[in-house]
Amino acid sequence: MDSLKQEKKRRLDLVFLLVVFSFLTILSAKFPYWFLHQLAISADQSVYVESGNLILQGKVPYLDFFDFNPPLIMYLNVIPVVVAKLFHLPLPLGLNVTVQCFHIVSTALCSYFVFAFRRTLLAPAFVPMLFAFALYSQGLIADHGQREHLFTLGFMPFFFLRGLRYLKQEEKEIDRRLAIFTGALAGLLMSLKPHFALIWIFAELGFLSYAGRLSLAPVGRRWPYPELLALLVPPLIYLVCFFSLPKQALRVFFDLALTVYQYGSLWGAKSFMHSLCGTYYFTEPFNQFLIGAFLFVILRRRNPWLSGAFMLALAGLFNYLIGGHAWTYRLLPMALYSQLLLALECGTVFNIVYEHCRERVPGIALLASLGLFIYAVNYTGEYFTMNERDYEAAKEEGFDLSKIGFSGFNPRVDFDNTFYTIVENTTAHDTVVYMGSGIRPGYPAQLQAGRPPGSVFLYGYPLTMISQARQTKPSLSAVFDRLEADTIERFGKDITTNKVNLVLVQDCPIAELIKPYNFVDKYLSAYSRVCEVDGAQVYKYTGGKVDLSRYSTAARREIVLKVLSGVWSEEQAASEKQVPLPVVKDWVKRGRKALDDGLTDRVLDDKGALLQKMEELYRENWRLNEEIGKLRAP
Repeated sequence: MDSLKQEKKRRLDLVFLLVVFSFLTILSAKFPYWFLHQLAISADQSVYVESGNLILQGKVPYLDFFDFNPPLIMYLNVIPVVVAKLFHLPLPLGLNVTVQCFHIVSTALCSYFVFAFRRTLLAPAFVPMLFAFALYSQGLIADHGQREHLFTLGFMPFFFLRGLRYLKQEEKEIDRRLAIFTGALAGLLMSLKPHFALIWIFAELGFLSYAGRLSLAPVGRRWPYPELLALLVPPLIYLVCFFSLPKQALRVFFDLALTVYQYGSLWGAKSFMHSLCGTYYFTEPFNQFLIGAFLFVILRRRNPWLSGAFMLALAGLFNYLIGGHAWTYRLLPMALYSQLLLALECGTVFNIVYEHCRERVPGIALLASLGLFIYAVNYTGEYFTMNERDYEAAKEEGFDLSKIGFSGFNPRVDFDNTFYTIVENTTAHDTVVYMGSGIRPGYPAQLQAGRPPGSVFLYGYPLTMISQARQTKPSLSAVFDRLEADTIERFGKDITTNKVNLVLVQDCPIAELIKPYNFVDKYLSAYSRVCEVDGAQVYKYTGGKVDLSRYSTAARREIVLKVLSGVWSEEQAASEKQVPLPVVKDWVKRGRKALDDGLTDRVLDDKGALLQKMEELYRENWRLNEEIGKLRAP
């Protein structure tokens, strides 16, 4: 008898280890991808990270830099910026690693609640659901770190905790500190958007429909559960902090950000049918929701948790549709909750089969856990294979991160052409302004290049929104005319005051919007047009108008080499070739940096690389002197 018990215990331990290793394998699979794609980040998140970076520099939202969003997401992004600076990582990588670690913590909390109350929780039914949740972030790239992503990660442990309260599946007392932490985390991330509170309310209603009464406080006690009290604390603190911002900053938020967003957010809006059926990535979550809803009707009495999971999916659909935009990040809650509903329904069916076969097939749990582990290993193997391909491509065509102070190569797929234009025409501390109808490609290109913003406005989106708001609310045209004039003037003053090094102006519609204000002649008189990239004209500070297309790469190289070799000073080169001095200085600075980059050899130590660089420059100087001697000879 004892040997049978020991054998059963060993088998259960093996099942537990296989499940744990499966989860750890899945949750860690994405890290190699992020460390290869160190600069991968999308437009919105790049602005959030830049905002966190500016806050660390002592800047105040709306006063020193502008964004339409309430400030909580900006302050939360201080965390990945600190992580990046602490470990000397690019800022995009700091965000992606921090969010990936947050997902691990969230999954661990959810798994703890299932494991701790496994006897009455029908634990086998929850393994597919937890596994689907573990897979969640691994499939996200463009929306990794969005507000919806952060909220869904932070809310799931709270969902499990509230389900335990309602369904009375409490084998033991839930640790009060854990309940407070779980509630505070959900409350903090729920504060990112006011309508996230609806998802919590829908979940409560789902559990209420099964339990029959609200579970707000322990039986016989007056005070609510600690997680509910903790849930309310972050929003209250956030409100106090928000209204503690400087009055001028609040004025900008309410007069510009809120007013313009209220009437200008129709820009980019889509119809109801397009939002559901426009493309496969809208249709797929909607179909999953429909299948999950159908199965819910059949299985709802088999598992009391299905009511809460169904209401979560319904809340996610509602959250997506009230936005009125077919934007993928707004779809995240619906997509996740629909998958979790389906996974819980599959787990419920599996649990029925498991209970039926447990005595007849003693090894069924081991077989199921082994299958889960094989899937996790295969999934991770596919990621590593993809990373190997990306790494080879990055070495061939990618961007050398040493140019911006880091090591390695980043695949080309993570960059717009604007990124390369910024890197080639500026240095580390040069400022950049992008005036476009959207955030991209100015951001993330500017954040990826590590170039600080040259204006309060990180992007030109407000101009597009103001134009749309004027059409939506003609009665307020005078207000929007004033806001447009003030915004354009602020752009111009920031450019001239800060002597911004590079200005990008989108051809359509921004160029047309600023044309009546004579923007280019008034504020860019000291700038020369360099090129056109991604539909924008690129202007570079040269101290005056210069036709840079007159100077070929060969002509520039000749000037730079003569300055570096000491034949000419920068002033002599400018005078000899009739090129403005600021332009010559810029070419020489870029040429010297190119020599430094080109002459660095990774197999040499610092001293060897320096000696080699000196030798190359000595030979080039000798060759140029020989050519000069031949030219002077009669």
